[in-house]
This record gives sequence, structure tokens and C-alpha cells, in this order.
Amino acid sequence: MREVYLDHAATTPPYPEVLKALQESYAAIYGNASSLHATGQKARRALEKAREDIAKLIDAEPEEVYITSGGTESDNIALFGTEALYPGQPMITSLIEHEAVLESAKALESKGHPVRFLPVDTNGVVDLNALKAYLEEKPFLVSVMAANNEIGTVQPIKEIAKLAHERGALVHTDAVQAVGKIPINVRELGVDMLSASAHKFYGPKGIGFFYLRKGVKVLPIVQGGGHERGLRSGTENVPGAIAMALAQKISTRLFTRTHYRYERWTAQILSKCGEIGGFRLNGHPQQRVPGLLSLSFKRINGEALMELLDMNGVAVSTASACQSHSAKRGYSHVIQSLGIDEEYANGTIRVSLGVENVQEEVDFFCEILKKCVLQLRGYRNGQ
Repeated sequence: MREVYLDHAATTPPYPEVLKALQESYAAIYGNASSLHATGQKARRALEKAREDIAKLIDAEPEEVYITSGGTESDNIALFGTEALYPGQPMITSLIEHEAVLESAKALESKGHPVRFLPVDTNGVVDLNALKAYLEEKPFLVSVMAANNEIGTVQPIKEIAKLAHERGALVHTDAVQAVGKIPINVRELGVDMLSASAHKFYGPKGIGFFYLRKGVKVLPIVQGGGHERGLRSGTENVPGAIAMALAQKISTRLFTRTHYRYERWTAQILSKCGEIGGFRLNGHPQQRVPGLLSLSFKRINGEALMELLDMNGVAVSTASACQSHSAKRGYSHVIQSLGIDEEYANGTIRVSLGVENVQEEVDFFCEILKKCVLQLRGYRNGQ
């Protein structure tokens, strides 16, 4: 059976060049980067070169980039690494953040930090007026994701950072769905901290990075040997860092080509949805990550649609892969926050295109999507 993978927002297949670099570095650069002998220093040089490459791609200094295990750890460093420095002060985040931020915020609440949740409009854009009001409470931190992992909406991080800094708050952005997919420049955004994960941009799993602006103090959340300049203890994953830097470089180079293809395929998919009828595109129509579509179909169940598509060889999702195992409703907290009519919200799937997809796969998906939606509506109507 034909297999079409359209769940790149969950994870991506590593580039062939990345797999090759990973394999070669495991064989040739196996030393501990903290060791002082020649083998260790060879690993150290490779690690620092990877750090330099990563930093250059986001307009940061190498010493502002810390290698982590991924987005979740980086988010936790941002929240838990700062909260102890500001006892009892509130923090601000949004209603549509990834669980790595939402669950951490709830934990901070239990430690005495009031948490304010920013509402979003029907396109998933945070309410800046609400932000201005909450900033009057003198929060220590504002954490808003750069791009949403379910609906693709890109947030006005530059404006958020400006408002927050005017009130003395630190700014963190979870950029896991943005790095490698849209241009990210930490100087232009004005953020103090940023999280990224390699497997979202065709790198290996279990590796990511944390950007920390020079001069901003963050405490380590794991105690140990003081690796990564004291912030993140644990032997550095040098092969992973090498592979991550290469994946980020390739993804950045492919921006223009992939964006053009994604725009064309998005138009084709939306046209097919128009033929099907009774659907809506969730998220901002323009300010969005290319190739990520949240589609809600009236009078069907999104999980049933996902399973039927899977039976026909097409992989999509209903929500974030990190929450699909624990969802209690038929739709996610992100979809709920948009205020969508439940008749549509229950029928939501997420389609996310990737660099390895080809036109024939998109054509196949469009035909199978129509067939599956109409089939499910037929069952519901007793046909």
C-alpha cells in the first residue's frame, strides 16, 4: 500500500546528509568534549563549530547557544531557570502554548507564581491588549511561542518583546515549530531566550538548543558536572550537535524552494476542501508557517478521519503528537481557545507538508481526503 507522510509538524525524517554526518561523527568523533586529551579536544572543536553554525543562522553569538536534549528541556530551563530569581512574581503565557510550557507554568503556579494566560483571537493571535494589562502586574517572564504547533499561526514576537521589556520582564519564545521553517533572527525579535528542537527541521531526535541572550541570568535546573558553561550538566551529544547544525543549515537554504511548493500545495488542498464543503481552515490565513494546515470538517469526528486516512496510507494527526495520548476531548486546547463551533472543532485534523513530499502524493491525499470525509458523513447520516 502507498504510504504518504503528512505529519511533519510531529517529526521529520532526517536529511540523508544528516544521517551520513551523524554516522560518520559517531565513528570518528567519539571523544568526551570535556576531556583534555587530543581525542577529547577533537570532539570539543567539532562541538564548538556546530555551536557557531547554529548561532550564525539565528544571528546569535556562539556563547549564547546551549546544546540541550530538545524543545521540552529548553522550555523548562527558561521557566524553572528564572523563577527562583523572582520569588512570588507572576508570569505570562498564552492559552495555546505547547504542554512543555503550559505544564511548567502550572508547576510554577503551585510554587507561588501567579500565572496569567493570554487569550487569542479566532486566528490564534495573542491579544496584545490583554498583554498590556497583565504587564501592569510586573511579571518576571513572558513566554509566547513563535509559531503554533497545531494551527501554524506566527505570533508577533517582536511587538510582544518590546512591550514586555518596557515593563522589565524577560521574554522567552518556544520556536520549535519556527526554526528551520521560517526566518528566525533573535536580534530582530528582541527575545531573551529561545527554544528549538532538531527533529522538527530534519535533524536527529534527542537534540536541541537553547538561546540565552548575553547578560541574562538563568540558574541550572539539573546539577552535575557543569557542562555547557554551567547551565546544562551532562556529557555533550557531539554527533547530535553536528547533525543538528547541518540540518538547520540545509533547511534554511531550502526556505524559498519549499515555501513556493507549500503555497501551491496548500492552495490545491484548500480547493479540494472547498469541493468537499463544510470545512474551515484554522489559524491565521497569512501569518502562518508554510505547509502546516489545521482543517476542521463539519459533522465528522477528527480521530475517525485520521484513522480512515491512515488505513488508506496517509499519515496526518488530530493535534500535537505530545498531547494526543492524553486528550480528553475530541479536540485540543488550541482549537478550543479559538472559539470554534463544536460541530467543526470535533472534526479537526492537522496536515503538515515536508521537503520529501512530491506532487503525486498531494494529488493522492486530496482524492483520499474527499473519499474519507464523504464516507464518514455517509455513515453519520445512516447511508
